Amino acid sequence: MKTQSINMILGEEELHFLYNRIKKTSDKVMNYFLVSFFICGLILANFYDTWFVAISVGGACLIAYYLAKWMLPDSKLYQYVLSASFAIFMAQYIYQMHGMFEMHFIAFIGCTILITYQDWKLQIPLLAIVLVHHALFAYLQYSGAKDIYFTELEYMDIQTFIIHIFLAGSIVFISGLWAFTLHKNTIKDVSRNVELIKLQKDKIQNEVLQQANSQLQKARELTGEANLKLKNEIKEHEIKSNELQKLNEYLDQFAYVVSHDLKAPLRAINNLSGWIEEDLGEGASEDVKKNMLLLRSRVSRMESLIAGILEYSRVGRQPNAITKLNATKLVTDTIEFLAPPEGFTVITQDNMPTIEADKVKLQQVFSNLISNAIKYHHKKTGTVKIGCKEVENIYHFSVIDDGPGIDPQYHKKVFDIFQTLQARDKVESTGIGLAIVKKIINEAGGEIWIESELGSGASFIFSWPKELNKN
Repeated sequence: MKTQSINMILGEEELHFLYNRIKKTSDKVMNYFLVSFFICGLILANFYDTWFVAISVGGACLIAYYLAKWMLPDSKLYQYVLSASFAIFMAQYIYQMHGMFEMHFIAFIGCTILITYQDWKLQIPLLAIVLVHHALFAYLQYSGAKDIYFTELEYMDIQTFIIHIFLAGSIVFISGLWAFTLHKNTIKDVSRNVELIKLQKDKIQNEVLQQANSQLQKARELTGEANLKLKNEIKEHEIKSNELQKLNEYLDQFAYVVSHDLKAPLRAINNLSGWIEEDLGEGASEDVKKNMLLLRSRVSRMESLIAGILEYSRVGRQPNAITKLNATKLVTDTIEFLAPPEGFTVITQDNMPTIEADKVKLQQVFSNLISNAIKYHHKKTGTVKIGCKEVENIYHFSVIDDGPGIDPQYHKKVFDIFQTLQARDKVESTGIGLAIVKKIINEAGGEIWIESELGSGASFIFSWPKELNKN
C-alpha cells in the first residue's frame, strides 16, 4: 500500500528521473574508486613483485566493469559486475600481501561504497565471492598448497573461520540494510517535497483563481456600469436624433415657405415690369427699356440666390444614396449635361477609378467646378482638364483650367458663402456654388483647396475617401 501511495505521488517519469540521478552520481564516485583500487594494486606489487597479478586481475576488473556499462547502460548488470570487482580486488590484495589480515577489510570498504546506489541487492555478488574465496583459499592454504595466501596465521580452526565469515556477513547485511533504508527515506523525502510543491502549486493556483474571480467580478461590475451608461447614451442619442429630425423637417418646411413667400413677390415684380413695358409699347424710351431689363435681371438673380440658399441648407441634412460609381463616366455625363460652349475643350483622364459616392452630390461638385472654369475664363476659348490620382486610402481629383488664375490671398475666401471675385454685374453669380461644393466634400470626409497664381490658370483639387461612411 505504501509503494502504491508513493507511486501515486511520484509517477513513472519522476521515479525514473530520481533513479537516473542516483545512478549518475554514484557512477562518478565509482570511477574514482575503481581507478584508486587499480593504482593501489600497482603500489602493493612493489612489496612481493606481484606486478602480473596487479595488472592482469585489476585490469580485468576495470575492463569487465566498463564493458558491461558500455554494452548495457540502462541495465544494472554493470553494477553487479562492480560489486564482484570489489570482492576480487580484496582477494587480489590478500594475495599480493601474502595473507595480510588487514587486506580483508577491503571488502568492507566495497560494501560501504555500494551503499551510494541505494540498492541492497548489490551486496549479494560481493558476499558470494567473499564466501567462495575464504572457503576455497583457506582450505588450499591449510592443505599445504604452495603460493596460496589467505591469512598470516599458521592455522585457523573452524570456530575462527565461522566467526570471521559471520562478521563479514554482518557487515554486508548492515550495508545492505543501510542501502535499503537510505533508498526508502530518499523516496519518502522526494515524495514529501513533491507533495509540498503540489500543495504550494495548488495554493498559488487557488490564489490566482481567487484574484481572477475578483477581477472578473470587478470587470462584470464595470461592464454593467458601462452597459447602463451606453444604454443611457443610446437613449439620449435617440432623443436628440428624433429632435434633430424634427428640426430638419421644420427647417425644410420653413425654407420652402420662405422660398415660396420670397419668390411670389419677385414673380409679381417680374410680371409687372413686363406689363409696364407692353403698355408703353414703342413709346418707351431706351432708358426705360434698359431699366426694365435691369429690373428683370435683378429679379432673376434674386430667385437664383434664394434657390442657392435653399440648396446650401439642404446639404448634409438629406440621406446619402451611396453607390459604386465609375468616375470617368460620371464626369463624362456631367460634361454632356453642361454642354460647354464652342471654343472650350474639356479633357477627361482615362481609366479613372470606381469610387463610393452619392451620384447627385458628386455630380454637383464637378458641375460647379467645370462651369466656374468656363464662366470665369478671361477668353472665349480655353481648356479644362479633369484628372485623378491615388494617394494611400484616398483619391485626389483635380479640375485644372488655363484661365486668369486666382490670387493666393483669395484661395480660402472663394469658398465662403456669397463670395465672388468679380462683380455680379460683370459675371452673373450667387456666390453659393463653391460653398456648396466645399460642404459636400467635407461631408464625405474630404478637403478642397486651390493651387493658382494670377495669370497662370487655376487648379481646384479635392480629396475623396476610398470608403465612405454609409450613414
